[in-house]
Amino acid sequence: LIQSLEATKKAATTITESLAESHLLQVDLDQQREVYRPLATLGSRIFILVRELHNIDHMYRFSLESFTSIFTKVLNLQFKADTAEEKLRQLGNQLKIMVLFHVSRSLFKADRLTYGIHMVR
Repeated sequence: LIQSLEATKKAATTITESLAESHLLQVDLDQQREVYRPLATLGSRIFILVRELHNIDHMYRFSLESFTSIFTKVLNLQFKADTAEEKLRQLGNQLKIMVLFHVSRSLFKADRLTYGIHMVR
């Protein structure tokens, strides 16, 4: 009975230590993930802008799949940056450029200025 209780106590201690380590790891991962939130916010804003182009003309339909493809291409680009903020700024600029080129090919000439103004905002 005493050996069983000691084994249970050791197991409880091990579990407590593992939970504490897991919590610290989770906090660290959350902090690392938060670094990318500005890029994710920019991506969602641009996607909503592109998605709303159908209000200008019903011909403008862009899928989430095509936008995700562009976003993935941008994430796979290699930039030389000293800080994470610098890298995120470069990724954001490249995302804007790639989406601009992708969408501009599909727009009528009359709507390009309207789209450009919305992209600048």
